[in-house]
Amino acid sequence: MFTALFGLILFSAAGADGTTPVTGAGSVPVVSATPAAVSTQVAYTSTGAAYVPGEVIVRYKTQNNGFSAESVMSPGLMAMGAELSDDFSAEGLKGMQLIHVGDNATVQEAVTELHNSSFVEYAEPNYLVSLMPNENSEPPGPEKVGAESVSGGPNDPRFIEQWALDNTGQDGGTSGADIHVIPAWAQTTGSDSVVVAVIDTGVDYNHPDLAGNIWTNPGETPGNGVDDDGNGYIDDVHGWNFVTNSNDPMDDNGHGTHCAGVIGAVGNNGIGISGINQKVKIMPLKILGKDGNGDMAGILKAIAYARSMGANVISCSWGGTTRSEALGDAIAQTSVPVICAAGNSGVNTDVIPQYPSGFDSPQIISVAASDASDGIPNYSNYGTSSVDVAAPGDWILSTYPTSLGYDYIKMKGTSMATPQVSGLAALILSVNPGLSADQIKQLIVNNVDNKPAFTGKIGSGGRIDAEKTLTAARGGTVPTQSPTESPTPVPTQVPSVNPTEVPTEVPYERPTQLPTQIPTINPTQQPTQSPPGILVKPLPGMSSQPRDLNNDGKYEDLNGDGICNQADIELYFRQIEWIAGNEPVEGFDLSGNGRIDFTDIRLLYQSL
Repeated sequence: MFTALFGLILFSAAGADGTTPVTGAGSVPVVSATPAAVSTQVAYTSTGAAYVPGEVIVRYKTQNNGFSAESVMSPGLMAMGAELSDDFSAEGLKGMQLIHVGDNATVQEAVTELHNSSFVEYAEPNYLVSLMPNENSEPPGPEKVGAESVSGGPNDPRFIEQWALDNTGQDGGTSGADIHVIPAWAQTTGSDSVVVAVIDTGVDYNHPDLAGNIWTNPGETPGNGVDDDGNGYIDDVHGWNFVTNSNDPMDDNGHGTHCAGVIGAVGNNGIGISGINQKVKIMPLKILGKDGNGDMAGILKAIAYARSMGANVISCSWGGTTRSEALGDAIAQTSVPVICAAGNSGVNTDVIPQYPSGFDSPQIISVAASDASDGIPNYSNYGTSSVDVAAPGDWILSTYPTSLGYDYIKMKGTSMATPQVSGLAALILSVNPGLSADQIKQLIVNNVDNKPAFTGKIGSGGRIDAEKTLTAARGGTVPTQSPTESPTPVPTQVPSVNPTEVPTEVPYERPTQLPTQIPTINPTQQPTQSPPGILVKPLPGMSSQPRDLNNDGKYEDLNGDGICNQADIELYFRQIEWIAGNEPVEGFDLSGNGRIDFTDIRLLYQSL
């Protein structure tokens, strides 16, 4: 089984509003601590999970006899040439270390050696986490900028395109199928005292619609090259980059900036869009690089940074099916809501768990996507025990790094649904800052709009409702649900499941420019069937076998209809596991790396 990780194929929202980037968040001189190695190499476990070569994360058992973690490293491990690379004790993860394995041993040998020690609680590779293409794609359509104001809404000109906040059926959806934020704004538009950590690809902190809501470290003096607040990070004025180990968390990918805009694009400022919070502070923590890849060690440090620097909400629009015990421990150490994407594989995560959304931590809120008609898109994961709520995630307009060519863009996925819930959690804290993570979770899941599409699919049975949730948070009376739409009981805990390890994908490189629509290839050569020695089969649900349109031995026409287009890309994504197990590798390995993986889907997409 291949890991389906989160991330999106992007399409520009045609015609940005023409605003000019500002440097409102401040241009801070970039400084680096000990430079982090940005690994371009990938190793795999025997079951295919990707990890950083030569690195192991270990956690030692709590000892009462004075032993430190370093002092119990086994002689066998030291004989292998292993060295301590990092210690996470300062991050509140006592007894957890990153070990660099020497040239005389493999990661698996080091993990086995550590497991044999009575002092070790667990050991695991330093797993990789990546952003990967979404299941479906479509152009977002023309821009709909309008000067008219929405009753009770902000004066942001593109607010009329934000169906998730005010659905009038503008995108062909159902009027009212939104989170009801306009009536919620009558109670609060947010607070500058609430901090949301966006752990992602970074954030464009100079974006004209974000700069005013970017968190600034009050204990740090910009540009003096000194760790003024003594937190171990020099000049961390606006967060930290855990990929390059520097003080510049600028987004060079786009994903994190998009998520940040959903949570807290400055509202009522006369430009662009509005976040769910018109006022809030976004803490940019970069764990994924330009190519959408990062490692578990960086994630552990980012979560610890968010906790120690006072974040009130942590937003995580990433994950996969590989379970990391270290990640579970890091989240368990937090005392704030941790909002996690349920995933884009279209599967029941009660059966095939996703992480971190599937960890048994009461502060986690797992989020599925809803569409503009209060349905569940086919790419969204679901599960009555493992997914708590649904939130709008289908073609969401939000901010995008200006350096990448657009001010705003539409994206889809549970990655976009997650910041909707993160934003709602921040709104709750703006009216009732004393609530615990569990209280916030219960307020959100117990005050959803129950809809038929979510019954039997989502634990709460509904899509989030900001108005009802804020009313309850302030101690008001929430309207009674219709008896015909009674919610499914919400579990108090997510069951812990130990899945069989599945492969994480190789790094995904975003195309430098994406087309606004997918062209169709009409082959000039007569397509061939299987050449001698290669036997291909029709894919599930297809009546024709795949075809080689270019006579190069590669079967780009997966459905056998004589052309290569978007339908073949989607079919490859849906059936990648079947292809890997049933078709000849040489016929579908477009990248030439000797295996079937998401690199092949990316190359097929780029060829169109």
